[in-house]
Amino acid sequence: MTDIESKEVKDRLRQFSISTLLEVQAESVVRQNEDTFLLKENGQYILAAVADGGSALSSFTTVSGTEKFSGLFVSGAVTAYLEKEFGKSNSAAELLTNANDYVKDLLLARGVDPEEASAMELPTASGVSIILIDKKSQTAKIAQVGDSAVLVDDGDRIRLAIPFEMPHFDNLAFAVAERLSREKRISYKAALEDEEVGQLFIKSRLFENETDDKGSGAVNGKKGFSKYLRSITIPLSGVRSIAVLSDGMYLPTEDFTLTPDWKRMMQFMESEGLDGLYREVTKLKNEDPEFMKFPRAKKHDDAAGILLKITT
Repeated sequence: MTDIESKEVKDRLRQFSISTLLEVQAESVVRQNEDTFLLKENGQYILAAVADGGSALSSFTTVSGTEKFSGLFVSGAVTAYLEKEFGKSNSAAELLTNANDYVKDLLLARGVDPEEASAMELPTASGVSIILIDKKSQTAKIAQVGDSAVLVDDGDRIRLAIPFEMPHFDNLAFAVAERLSREKRISYKAALEDEEVGQLFIKSRLFENETDDKGSGAVNGKKGFSKYLRSITIPLSGVRSIAVLSDGMYLPTEDFTLTPDWKRMMQFMESEGLDGLYREVTKLKNEDPEFMKFPRAKKHDDAAGILLKITT
């Protein structure tokens, strides 16, 4: 191939077909979806983001009275900030860092200092992923904290762009629940109600953005966030699809120590769309009401996803 032909291929415009999904917990008709997503596009950039919100575990008291933060406080703040700042930064990591600072400012305005308040009082987003696609440089800048996921299909393989691990104390909670289920001959769902298991899940929240080795990353306004922020830049050459997902979109696994089947998930989305993957996730969980086949913390979870299919 000549230099001229090579340049023509490089400069060929890529076309993006984008779909989104936002679903409250399956079978829920009364609660608010705590997950959010944002999709923005201009002449140069496409911004796609997903945030998995979590409510505060206890109330806080100020001169204005007692209040408890909803799970939408952080996830909604993240996407609102990103929408406001879209086009002002070419760095996904900078956008996510500034979104965490924005959450801090909102908390301070409500009389809550995230560095001094109990982690029980803080709302959270336990997984946030951002993709900033630059159409001119034909790259995707990805930033992430927590357990949301960015999947990339580059034709030869399907991969997790930024690997992550289950929070330390969540891992312990699942292990204890599995042991109790086996020893007491009760369902896994029943074992999750044990006080020891519950305390471990609470401890996991207490260690969000702590610099301790047992901590885990989240967006909650705390400065320890920077320890857990991960970012990467990938070329779009050869990439067929990119998906941004909250954990409510993950196929359940038969062993809590296993990672979801990312390849199967992307294949579902590419062939049947985000709706197709969500239906499969919901079906598998509905068929396992006592959590015996698929150990997990709850029957269903809120779900948010963005799928970008790329053609030339």
